Amino acid sequence: MKSNNSGKVIIPVLLLLASTITLFPALYAFPAADDFCCAWLARQHGFYLGIDFAQTNGRWIATLFQHANVVLVENIALYRIVPLVAFVLILSSVLLFFKTYKINIPGIRNIYFSWFVTLMIFGNMPNISEMLFWYSGSSTYLLAVVFTLFSWSFLHPSQSNGIFYFIGIPLLLMSASFNEISMFVAPLGAWFLNYKTNSRILYASISVFAATLSIALISGGNHSRMAFFKDSFSLRYAVTAFTAQTLRFAFIFLFSLPLVWLFIAGAISGKIAEKKKFFKRFLIPLIPSVIAIGLPIAATGILGQHRTINYAWTIFVILIIIQNKDILKQPVINFKKLFPLLLFALFISPVISAITEDMFRGKFAEFSRIMQENRIKDATGPDSSTKEFSRELIPASLENIYPVRGWNSKDNLCPDLYYGAIKK
Repeated sequence: MKSNNSGKVIIPVLLLLASTITLFPALYAFPAADDFCCAWLARQHGFYLGIDFAQTNGRWIATLFQHANVVLVENIALYRIVPLVAFVLILSSVLLFFKTYKINIPGIRNIYFSWFVTLMIFGNMPNISEMLFWYSGSSTYLLAVVFTLFSWSFLHPSQSNGIFYFIGIPLLLMSASFNEISMFVAPLGAWFLNYKTNSRILYASISVFAATLSIALISGGNHSRMAFFKDSFSLRYAVTAFTAQTLRFAFIFLFSLPLVWLFIAGAISGKIAEKKKFFKRFLIPLIPSVIAIGLPIAATGILGQHRTINYAWTIFVILIIIQNKDILKQPVINFKKLFPLLLFALFISPVISAITEDMFRGKFAEFSRIMQENRIKDATGPDSSTKEFSRELIPASLENIYPVRGWNSKDNLCPDLYYGAIKK
């Protein structure tokens, strides 16, 4: 009895500790790059950011959320609360999705498993900074995951016709309108998960995809962007880069999760009741990553950013669990014994390990001091040279957001535009 009671205490305590470490960098997050550009556009043109940004591309739902930058760039405390809200939203969408699709884990509560999966997603994410600690990235890609999982849950055949038509389909339409990757993945996933039991899902998915694709195609910004990258496109490079990146991330995705090793062992043990083929178990979940890699290369001729891979990674984790839920239900899988090992694997995951190391090295405090100095200089009269510093000074969990030597010019241009407009 004492052992069972201690387990009930230790598991949530460890999950809470891992969550605290994962969210720790939020205490040192600052607005950057597109955050300032979106705030500047909103100040210039009002709600929905005006014609200059609203018609840049088909990301009309993300554009609505970007308007919050007007408040966030001037309220650092509020900006740092956003990652916590995003984390709770992801956890809630994962919990509802697993409950809807009957991921019943024997031996532990479903909320613990959903909590663990959420931490596993962030702990092994290719680049957590662009997904969780940078509002412009999280509002375009992380919220897309949240809306996608909620829409897939409400489109499940167990829901009533009213929920299907008045909640599920609108949510699916919004999910597909966050970015170009979700435009394909959200409707495709909705169809794949439910096509055997719901005849209406095909028409709903096609309609949503057609609507979002039409918006993207008529958006003037997409045409100008493709024209800008036209000269850099090379078919040979595109094929080579696509193949290399697909194989690279397929390997990373399939061999970086402790659960995948569990699924592989279960699939080859011969003790499972349902004999799914390898393709259905392990390759179908990789399709979002193929889309996330292929679309940027096809559209621009260059490799995509990690934020698109972050989105594909999150969907991969969800789908790999769904495709192997029969293994999770087998008596041979003793979660009471395995869960402590899974928690240990969580704490040695790349992101949580890196955050812990940077905490002990004091990198967050030093980084905060430098960024605060630059922020003060921005407000009094920005000088681009003062906002560039060595990448080694940036904590690993906050990389690729803030201005460093040789990085994106928008890191300096956007604050200059924003603070310049305020002074006027």
